[in-house]
Formats: sequence, C-alpha cells, structure tokens
Amino acid sequence: MKTILQAAVMMIITAFALTNAWAQHPPGHGEMKPKPQGAKTDNMPYDLHYIDMMVHHHQMGIEMAKMAQHKASHAELKTFAAKMTEDQQKDVTQLQQWRDE
Repeated sequence: MKTILQAAVMMIITAFALTNAWAQHPPGHGEMKPKPQGAKTDNMPYDLHYIDMMVHHHQMGIEMAKMAQHKASHAELKTFAAKMTEDQQKDVTQLQQWRDE
C-alpha cells in the first residue's frame, strides 16, 4: 500500500510541476520543449539532450518536494518529500557530472 501511495504522490507532484511550469512559461517561449520520442535537438547528441531534460525534470521535482515539505500537513508526506529532494539532488549531480565529461 505504501508503494502505491508513493507512486501516486509522485505522479501528482510531477503533474502539478509540469502544469505549474507550463502556466509560467508555455512551451515555445524560449525554453527547451520535449521532442517526439527518439528525436534529438538539431546538432545535440541524444545523450546530452536526455541529460538536459532529466536535470530540468528533477529540478522541478525538487522544487515541488521542497514546497511539500513546508506546506503538507501529513508527516509521512513531508518525510517522503525530504527523501525525494535528497535523492533527486543526487541524480542531478550525477547527470551534471556525466554532462561535463
């Protein structure tokens, strides 16, 4: 049950983050927007494109998790959001290291 709850919370957070991001900066207004599956940007290798998109995705998740840590009323959700922040920050650091190689 806890795993299902965690997956549901992640989906809600992701959906909210995307909705919030698109409301503030709709695709096509200077930000990188996702390409169809398998596509890559003009001359950018797919690996770099993937890293850039995942870093952006994780940063949005971190932002949402930090909000949840402050605004959520359930202690279990706050704990989950704190762990998510830590885990996704590690992922961002790893992705950025790979990008710099």
